[in-house]
Amino acid sequence: MADLAAQMGARFDVDRVIKMFQNEYMPKDATITVRVPQELKRRLARRAKLEHRSISAQVLQELERAVAQEAPGQAREPALGLFAAARLPSEEDFREVRSALWGRLGARGE
Repeated sequence: MADLAAQMGARFDVDRVIKMFQNEYMPKDATITVRVPQELKRRLARRAKLEHRSISAQVLQELERAVAQEAPGQAREPALGLFAAARLPSEEDFREVRSALWGRLGARGE
């Protein structure tokens, strides 16, 4: 380690190296698999390289930053888009549709 420090001179900073490999995000207990467009992955990789992180650590940092911007308890609009004003189907609605579909499928098989 001393040889590496001598080679790097004043630029060598043990705290910076430790922070790159050990930080508050290290203890992980959940996995999320997400498919993203290739261009987004490229942008994340560029930013990760600039900030001396892995892509995984960069994604985690971006998620933390995005969630931190929300105020606790902030009311959010439901993610229903065009159907926001629509009535949600009841169990009875589902039973009725199932019955109609199974009735048609049964008629085809006869």
